[in-house]
Amino acid sequence: MPNCKFWIKQFRFWTIVLTIVSLSVPFGLGQAIIIKSTFPRLSNYFLSWELSDEQAVELAKWDLVILDMEHQVKNKEKILKMRELNPKIVILAYIASQEIRSDAIQLSQYIPLRAELYQGIQSSWWLKRPDGAKISWWPGTEMLNVADVAPKVNGQNWGDFFSNFVVNKVLASGLWDGIFFDNTWNSLTGMVGDNLDIDGDGAVETKSEIEAAYRRGMSLVFNKIRSAGSQYLIMGNDGDIFTELNGMQLENFPYARGWSKMMRDYATYPTLAVPPAFSAFNANTANIGGRDDYQKARYGLTSALLVDGFYSFDLGDQNHGQTWWYDEYNFSLGEQAGQAFLVKNNSRDFNQRGLWRRDFKDGLVLVNSGNVAETVDLGGEYEKDFKDGLVLVNSGNVAETVDLGGEYEKLRGTQDPSVNDGLIVSTVTVQPQDGLILLRPLDELRNTFFRNGSFARVFNSQGKSLRNGFFAYQKQFKGGQYLYRGDLDNDGETETIRLRGNAVELYKGENFWLSFSPFGSKFKGDLSLAVGDVDADGVRDLVVGQHSVGNEIRIFDLQGKQKGKSFYGVYKGYIGGVNLAMAGSQIVAATTRDSLAVRVFNKDGKLLKKWAAFTGSVKGGVNVAAGDINGDNIAEIVAGRGSGKPEIKVFSMSGKQIGKSWLGASAKSKTGIAVAVSDVDNDGAGEIVSLSTETFTTVLR
Repeated sequence: MPNCKFWIKQFRFWTIVLTIVSLSVPFGLGQAIIIKSTFPRLSNYFLSWELSDEQAVELAKWDLVILDMEHQVKNKEKILKMRELNPKIVILAYIASQEIRSDAIQLSQYIPLRAELYQGIQSSWWLKRPDGAKISWWPGTEMLNVADVAPKVNGQNWGDFFSNFVVNKVLASGLWDGIFFDNTWNSLTGMVGDNLDIDGDGAVETKSEIEAAYRRGMSLVFNKIRSAGSQYLIMGNDGDIFTELNGMQLENFPYARGWSKMMRDYATYPTLAVPPAFSAFNANTANIGGRDDYQKARYGLTSALLVDGFYSFDLGDQNHGQTWWYDEYNFSLGEQAGQAFLVKNNSRDFNQRGLWRRDFKDGLVLVNSGNVAETVDLGGEYEKDFKDGLVLVNSGNVAETVDLGGEYEKLRGTQDPSVNDGLIVSTVTVQPQDGLILLRPLDELRNTFFRNGSFARVFNSQGKSLRNGFFAYQKQFKGGQYLYRGDLDNDGETETIRLRGNAVELYKGENFWLSFSPFGSKFKGDLSLAVGDVDADGVRDLVVGQHSVGNEIRIFDLQGKQKGKSFYGVYKGYIGGVNLAMAGSQIVAATTRDSLAVRVFNKDGKLLKKWAAFTGSVKGGVNVAAGDINGDNIAEIVAGRGSGKPEIKVFSMSGKQIGKSWLGASAKSKTGIAVAVSDVDNDGAGEIVSLSTETFTTVLR
């Protein structure tokens, strides 16, 4: 039992305001838990008794978080904060299934739930030797007798009392998606020996009798918890015989059982457990410290990606309480596209060592568990299986050189730049017991407007370059035309919007859909357009503004029908033109000249906020974009200078600047910088994209 003492990109520190109703509604009650379908799946085994505001914000970045049950008493508001930051997070309450701290009552100020649990324990419920001696497995704890034949007091044994406590004291809080049980061992005697008296008669039972009663007792506990509601997830630690559970964590990967054995167990458990079924690896530093053991962290993560499980990395089994975040966690591989197999013979038996492979929708995993170099060509027929990248893992003892069969982009990271250096490569070398994630170079922007043929550079909210630049170009359209590509009507098909003079053209797939002129056929200027849901009805709207001359703004549905009345982005009679963006349901407007102001309107044209994005020359105005770029479910506004140096700034919806400005292109450029927000790495949060428009390639449609 461990000693009890992460979109999403970065989070601002903020305060949650919750109503009494929201505080009283249980999160798990009546709500089926949905396990994340994309990869990587990240878990955090966080057992510290302390939880700061900063740690709560960090933990919200993970997909699955295991917290000590005591936090429901001391840190309820922080659990709520985590859920507010990440509505899809799964949070399980940690509790040991068959042991408790000896000093629980003395530490009641810090661990009130354990103290209450301890006070209810009857003397006959302890796990004992035939001479009546109590048993301790982990230092400072005492074992309880979970066997179904354990003595009862007032009709209850430990299993009955414990399961009732979990249901009525822990799950009833409404804060948890389920329970994580520690010490769900495959064998009781294998951990504490077979000199046990499990029925209280003063005599030793046989090993087979002990194991059978232990398994029945544990199963009874799990089934009683399950009866509290099928919506709750139940997860165990380091055992795989209890298939009444949904999930099982295998701790201390890969050293506890060896790479092959742990991979087999990790792959097998979900096929036997209760749906939604999953497994998880916990890899760690073996308590020697050092979050900077990047090779070990990569090796565990990339091995975990060979199967549909979760992955965590921390200090070790004496202190699971870290929020260590790694560069590899920032990238998405999408959904899996097949099972792992050994490249040399297509075997799926993890007993065999060598170069393993697994395909994903947006990537690929390779794991080398052998002792000799392996070469694999990843091009040809396999290209259809992945889109954005691949993962390489070497679990062998010698370096492996891999011919990629094409060009790939290495991750751009700061932690281990000798590995994640952002280079475009066609051949890489993977060190023994290591892994590598490679990405297919970007070539498309989605869910944002861009000028066809623009050179795109990708940044985070602090201006750090995340990917290599690329030309955002759709060859079926002319270079220089404004395009939007995305699923506008939620039918799973990509639609394209093209701005062509005074007209808006929509294409469904490659087929023309409709065209309309928002300001009539006599309007001689060109247009600015933003896509969003102005009335929060779940259907996207088109917000169109006069870009080159005038500043009238109109809202249309996807059929080209106007919604509501038009309004002006500056004032009636202004002829300078406007640039538009959508920030949630609000409309962001800036002028194309004469002003450096950014204005925010509601759908009725009411001005909500106005501020100056830059100082100095007003020539060229301001280019604007908007989107959630830090994973807090609130849109930020991105502004780029319309002329002069290519300066970019990020603002909150209230106009407060976030961080420092930076240059989105070469400092030698004096033509300003266009901006966009697009989730280029499919992690659920947008990246800032700068768009240089000095050169275009024209292809006639």
